[in-house]
Amino acid sequence: MRLFLADIHGGLAITRAALVAVTVFVIFGTGVELAVEALSSGILSDGLGGLPFGEIWLNFVVVSWVMPLLTTFLLVLFMIEIAAVGGDRVAGKATRMHLVFRGRVAWALFVACVFSLLIVLLLTWLISAFQGVIATSLLGDAVRQGGGKGEMAGRLSTIQTVGAINQLLALIAVAFGVSRYALIPLIVRHSDVSFGEAWTIQTHGFDNYYGSVRNRFFRVFLALLVLDSLFAQAVSQVTSSDLIRTLFVYPAGILLVTVVPTGILTHMVRSQPAPFRDTDEVSSIDAENPGEGNPE
Repeated sequence: MRLFLADIHGGLAITRAALVAVTVFVIFGTGVELAVEALSSGILSDGLGGLPFGEIWLNFVVVSWVMPLLTTFLLVLFMIEIAAVGGDRVAGKATRMHLVFRGRVAWALFVACVFSLLIVLLLTWLISAFQGVIATSLLGDAVRQGGGKGEMAGRLSTIQTVGAINQLLALIAVAFGVSRYALIPLIVRHSDVSFGEAWTIQTHGFDNYYGSVRNRFFRVFLALLVLDSLFAQAVSQVTSSDLIRTLFVYPAGILLVTVVPTGILTHMVRSQPAPFRDTDEVSSIDAENPGEGNPE
């Protein structure tokens, strides 16, 4: 719990250090999300009539997957640079908000997104299959037994409970898939190394101190995803106004799912101690310097 709170505090400190840029980023990200959603709805509602099945499928994939993923990729890339400047300011450097994008960071983020997406899709498919089997079994039992309204209502309530549990499992799948590779783009950004070198640093350095850093980020990111989901559900139950949704749900989602996690990742990368040298490495260095050390 102490490390959990320390990670949250460190990420929020980086976010506060670049508060103006973060505010502009949230507003900009909200506008981008709304524009993409409007464009996607227009394409799906008006642009698919009379098209062959292959083109309909291609348009659906572009609208449902490519556009949201590309938007998320670009927003995270922006936020990595903003958080880097915030981290410098927290460290006491008088750094101006000058965003310089690096191709190496973009490539590492792209590869990390692809690998994370594959994990999330696999876990989500397994969860959906499990949910379908449970729901079909419950409904089948209710139809065969021919119970009254009370019994049917009880089974429907059970199905809703299973749905809520599976929604939580879906959030766990997303948090797990993202946390496996989320550190790598930040390591590339702050250590100026390649993707392969960042992977080695993550697996041999970041997983050996105070527990796995990836597991720490998994817990933090899962908590933020749950908080974002609960907030969106609460707003939808209170009001159905699109204006309220625009003013609160979208900015809160960008803040909780993009801004704060990137700040926390930046804090984790910058605060992680350098890994100790391996015994073989130390022995080779001692062999190269035989005059040092205890002569006995």
